[in-house]
Amino acid sequence: MLLSINKKTGQECYLVPELCRMTGVSSELMDDFRAMREIKSLTHSDAPAKAKECLKLFDAIAQSQKCKEIMEEMEIEFVKEPIRLKAYKLEAGKMIMGINEATNKRIAHDIESCGRDLDKMVQCKLYEQPPIQKWGIFYQERDAPSAKEFLINMEKTIQQFGYQAK
Repeated sequence: MLLSINKKTGQECYLVPELCRMTGVSSELMDDFRAMREIKSLTHSDAPAKAKECLKLFDAIAQSQKCKEIMEEMEIEFVKEPIRLKAYKLEAGKMIMGINEATNKRIAHDIESCGRDLDKMVQCKLYEQPPIQKWGIFYQERDAPSAKEFLINMEKTIQQFGYQAK
């Protein structure tokens, strides 16, 4: 379970990792190898492991009297056996990046073989990088610290990858 703490009220809320999507990670958390490894193990488990975790969750919900009452009131029912579908897997293809200066050829990453490391693999020059002349961030006042952190990270990234932006 992931723990979310409301900064204003201090209220703790436990979240089911499979139902969450990380939308932003602070630099402190990104630099914490152990925490990132644990988050990855929770959010990137394989399908059979996720199915087992879902069954555990369904069992826990089924044992809770309050959950039973809410489910009856809302006419909700969990089906323990996953629905089987006939499907076809399409090849993902290759992601073409910028030119490798050593070989003078375009960098191509096979998306299938990169798997979850694709984000690391594409940390190179893009196929085409038009300079950003003007850009802005719109945010609410309460999100000012996040916006400031985003700007700092954006400036670091621009410098690190030699991206042309103002």
